[in-house]
Amino acid sequence: ALQNTMAVGDSGEFSPASKLFILKTIEDEDFFIRMALENNPQLKQVDSKRELAATGVKLEKSNYLPTVALSGTYDMANKDLSPYVPDWMVGVGLNWSIFEGNARNRKLQSARFKAEQVEQAGLKAEEDIKTGIKKLHQQLGMQVEQLEELDKTLEFARTYVDSRDKAFREGLSTSTELVDANLLLAKVKIERLQAMFNYDVTLATLLQICGNPDLFIAYQSGNQVITESF
Repeated sequence: ALQNTMAVGDSGEFSPASKLFILKTIEDEDFFIRMALENNPQLKQVDSKRELAATGVKLEKSNYLPTVALSGTYDMANKDLSPYVPDWMVGVGLNWSIFEGNARNRKLQSARFKAEQVEQAGLKAEEDIKTGIKKLHQQLGMQVEQLEELDKTLEFARTYVDSRDKAFREGLSTSTELVDANLLLAKVKIERLQAMFNYDVTLATLLQICGNPDLFIAYQSGNQVITESF
């Protein structure tokens, strides 16, 4: 099917660039949750929005305070001037709006409302990410259990093929029964590969949510992996 899709004919040969793998052990949910809270891009955006919203609240609060301006001069070359002219002067200016109707209060309430919206959005994003990580982590465990069951089935299928092959050579079984046994073995092998593929996709998705997709390569080349290829 792949040869037909790529229009290379029967002479084309393909081999995967890397092997499928599954981890013997993996860290618990809390490990990945902590990683996500530190590195998830969405949460980093929320943190930036939190800072902007908090700055907006501070800015609106500052409108209730007076505006103070300081100025000063210093004469470094007092030439041809009256000796009574001081060498330096300092001035202070203050502007304080005592009453502006309800405009300042409305602006402050609006800024606080935006900050609350950002906070609620951030909390929801954190909960969604935690829920997603727990779900993906559970899927990894289920796929490991599925592979363990398929390993037992694979052992049985191989034994069944050997027995059918021996029976066929001794004339006690038909070629059809031998073919069926080999098809069953191939089916189990494909299911194992599918389980490992699903595991790898789930792990990659989990690490993407955690904001550390490059860690996939580290897991792939670690010493806790079981690899298999087509």
